[in-house]
Amino acid sequence: MFCFIVSVSLLPHSREKKKIDLYVPQTISFVTFGYRNLFSDFLWIRAIQDFDYCESKTIQPDQKNATCKDFGWVYSILNGIFHLEPEFKMAQRTGPLVMSVLVEDIAGASRLFWQAYLNFPTDWVLSYRFGYHAYAEMGDSKLAGYMFLQSAKNGGPAWLFELSSSLLKDGGNHFVLDQIVQGMSQGGIDPELMERVRAKLKKSRTH
Repeated sequence: MFCFIVSVSLLPHSREKKKIDLYVPQTISFVTFGYRNLFSDFLWIRAIQDFDYCESKTIQPDQKNATCKDFGWVYSILNGIFHLEPEFKMAQRTGPLVMSVLVEDIAGASRLFWQAYLNFPTDWVLSYRFGYHAYAEMGDSKLAGYMFLQSAKNGGPAWLFELSSSLLKDGGNHFVLDQIVQGMSQGGIDPELMERVRAKLKKSRTH
């Protein structure tokens, strides 16, 4: 077990090789020997060393821009953490957003957001970030409206009620996205993540 933990947490960066070989199987919870939280902590430490890692980018038929391949390395690490420690709120608030904005693994981010939301249905910050992902990355204004409504009901800013109503009623527009990004910028998000969010907003206006 000690050798496994060391290999997970101290595996050297792979920027030069552009390749990371460590993937976490979903069955990891069966080999933790009662140390689930310890394993999840080491996996989290490993993940943040290469949070923006992407094996390869592809362009899907229904997409205009290249995105990371679905369910890649970062997804496998975060999914392992979610299975090991469903109460790890920091990982579940931050991980799916990183997948969405930095890695651009949209399918993986969507699945992780759903897992996190089911674990923390009353966390308004998580619901708000899921709403951003649903609107800006998935193109699902109805889901975004629902998530913003849940966020507002559970302690989020009052203006989310109006934003939710707008999305559920007519699907929203660029002004809606402006409101979403402005709200995120006031929510204590890492500056690098916010720069990527703003870049995505700027790119969306060119289409």
